[in-house]
Amino acid sequence: MTADPLTADEPPILVFAKYASNAELILAAHKLGYLPPGALVLDATYGEGIFWKKYRPERLVVNSLSPGSAPDVRFDFTRPPFGPGSFDVAVFDPRTSCVSMIRPRSSLAPAGRLVTTSR
Repeated sequence: MTADPLTADEPPILVFAKYASNAELILAAHKLGYLPPGALVLDATYGEGIFWKKYRPERLVVNSLSPGSAPDVRFDFTRPPFGPGSFDVAVFDPRTSCVSMIRPRSSLAPAGRLVTTSR
């Protein structure tokens, strides 16, 4: 029997499905308070930065393995090199994985949030 990846001990995962684009989703998440001012945000699957076209947090750390990108860090998002409590929010694009494989949650603060799309 495998452990449930979404236990009560894990930070909440927020999924938004009704937005026309990922940029709209991020803007809505910000307006709803999920990306509060001053939060340290990790984008574990930055790619081309499409999420951040309408809102970009002041403190954003981006990871990308895409050729031609200029990330702050490069790592396999299933094994982030950060300790617990390193980030207030982690954002990722699930087209690159499934929720049960995502490890950015391990880098979140105790009340941290994981924001994703359902596309």
